[in-house]
Amino acid sequence: MKSKKILKILSLILGGLILTGVISAFLIVLSIDFIDLDKEKIDDIGKTIEVLADDMTPMEYNGQNGNTVKISDLPKYVPQAFIAIEDKRFYKHNGIDYIRVMGAFLNDLKTFSFKEGASTISQQLIKNTHLSNERTLERKLKEIHITRQLEKKYSKDEILEKYLNIIYFGNGLYGIESASNVYFGKPSKNLEVNETAALAAIINSPASYNPYKNSEKLISRQKIVLKAMLDNNFIDKVQYEHA
Repeated sequence: MKSKKILKILSLILGGLILTGVISAFLIVLSIDFIDLDKEKIDDIGKTIEVLADDMTPMEYNGQNGNTVKISDLPKYVPQAFIAIEDKRFYKHNGIDYIRVMGAFLNDLKTFSFKEGASTISQQLIKNTHLSNERTLERKLKEIHITRQLEKKYSKDEILEKYLNIIYFGNGLYGIESASNVYFGKPSKNLEVNETAALAAIINSPASYNPYKNSEKLISRQKIVLKAMLDNNFIDKVQYEHA
């Protein structure tokens, strides 16, 4: 009987906490000044920028919006590497992966933190073009709102291409073409599987996986990416072992 009473009390407390959370979230949603998708911020990714020296001669530019690439020019395993490690259900969801959201939410409850973002590739694109990096519920809700609009106006391949051309690879490098040229001395269309996995590894934390300073940590993360590619059938066992 005593244990039943305790369970009943705990259930009431849990129910109260859930109800409080729902009401709080509802009030937050009502107070948010939502913004809509700005197509110019998406369409401007990849536009050519020419940087000139003082004498007006062209200079090589490896920064944001500098060197870009079309997804159709890349080997299939290049975009697949990023899908495997960042958003394996990319082609199945509508911009929000609710399975990952629930998993992240449960982990956040366990650790009493908001470290688990569960952001999809579409959400990351919106965060990098429309919003700040602050970890707040308000920013996350804005991100979800704009992401759903993004998915209605662009195809999955268009979103993935924009993402690959704007994502940060550390050391001042934005976009896979710039990162490939600087880190491997080749255009991204010529990347090998192991090189692709290294680039996909870096974006998780460009400072932590900086190839110039933390090569051992990068290699460990690279192996995780390769395993994810294998598990998702993006590469076969021979390619995996070779890489």
